[in-house]
Amino acid sequence: MKIKPQQYAQVLFESLEQAPQSDWQKMINNFAKLLLEHNQISQLDKIIYFFDKLWNKRKNITSTKIISAYKLDEQTETLLKKYLEKLVDGEIEFSAEVDKKLKGGFLLRYNDNLIDYSLKNRLRKLKTKLIN
Repeated sequence: MKIKPQQYAQVLFESLEQAPQSDWQKMINNFAKLLLEHNQISQLDKIIYFFDKLWNKRKNITSTKIISAYKLDEQTETLLKKYLEKLVDGEIEFSAEVDKKLKGGFLLRYNDNLIDYSLKNRLRKLKTKLIN
């Protein structure tokens, strides 16, 4: 039976959670060796993804991502962070990226939510209204 990335992530997470932090490096090294022995190193990206989700849930950290048509200035990022702090309970892990396809505006992802204030989306909605 093949072990899924989610299962690897769960086992690693639970093992680290029960061990003192001073043992973590050794445990992670042993985990990497295990993946190599079982030819599962190609699953590492998925394992890290699921581990990150478990970690954030336990530590009450919400991953957020802002995707904008242009690089945001510090003032705008600060305003968005304050807005997010009101929406979520706990700490925020904030990342930003640029996607020129949006034309203008931004997308805001947090938890399983998407707030779409992009120009591309507004134009699509306008087109739909004009056609109907």
